[in-house]
Amino acid sequence: MSIVTTPKEILLMIFGQLEVSDLVRVSETCRHLKEVARDPLLWKKLTLSYEKIKNNNEACRNHVSRCSSLKEIFITGEETVIRSDKLMAVVMKAKNNLTSLNLSPSFLLSYTSFKKIGDMTQLTHLDVGGGKLGPEGIASLAWLTELRSFKVPGITSENFNQICDTNRVKLLKMMVALRDLFRILKKLEVVEIKTDCDYPSDQVLMHLVRNNPNLHHVDISTSRPLSTRNMEELSCGSLSLLANKCPQLTYIGIGNLTMFSSNDILQLVRKCPKLKHANFEKTRVDDTALAVMAQNCPDLEYLNISGCINYSVSSDAVDRLEGDLPNLRIVAEDEE
Repeated sequence: MSIVTTPKEILLMIFGQLEVSDLVRVSETCRHLKEVARDPLLWKKLTLSYEKIKNNNEACRNHVSRCSSLKEIFITGEETVIRSDKLMAVVMKAKNNLTSLNLSPSFLLSYTSFKKIGDMTQLTHLDVGGGKLGPEGIASLAWLTELRSFKVPGITSENFNQICDTNRVKLLKMMVALRDLFRILKKLEVVEIKTDCDYPSDQVLMHLVRNNPNLHHVDISTSRPLSTRNMEELSCGSLSLLANKCPQLTYIGIGNLTMFSSNDILQLVRKCPKLKHANFEKTRVDDTALAVMAQNCPDLEYLNISGCINYSVSSDAVDRLEGDLPNLRIVAEDEE
């Protein structure tokens, strides 16, 4: 029996183990295998570029429509000015089956787009830039009660550097919307709300941690140290709560959040022995915390302490940590 005469059912089982790139290569060998390789049952994951969506929208919509078993969509690109309607016209062709939506964080989606995403109530994974999300957009995502992974970098990236009453009101509305969202979403395991010009409040983190017992991946880093808000809006209590409620943490990101003391970070690494990834960039992490990590976090694979050397961390402590955990990658200086 040759591969050409092999029953389609068996070929589908074999092809189902292939990556998308391999399926494409198989489809180029002969007409029969092309027909099998294009079977909708095989196309559960699809990657498209925004450029292709912009220039060949109808073809992209038709392609997604043919993939009747599609579960995951990845849309790539570096553009910041996009046609949200064109992008969502493609995504919505899979709205009934899609469980994972991954869009480039550079895309600035419209409020209408976030409302449409909120209608895909079966989503378990959402990874999309939040630059134009706003309180109303956050509220629309409250329907996604099956979410396990919520990654929305830049969620409050509007420029709030200037302290004024208007910006305080905007920040308050964002924090209230996030707080209410995390009151409703109770299956989250992975949360990233890395930002440019803001950080979440104690209330936001309290509801996130208390309502999601399986949380193991949290990143609330900012791109640079901030001084525009009152520090009491995010206090050491949040890190303590995270450490006490989530000892199963494998991933923590608190880069540039200087309101957390060295002792706060020390307690975190003491209580979270499963850590594999830690971003402590430009924080108050110190030599004592590094020593504890060497003994308490044997699975640690990545540690970012850039901006801490010769400030709160010594080179000797880094050398000792590298000796104790030889498979650990340490970022001690800013990387281009």
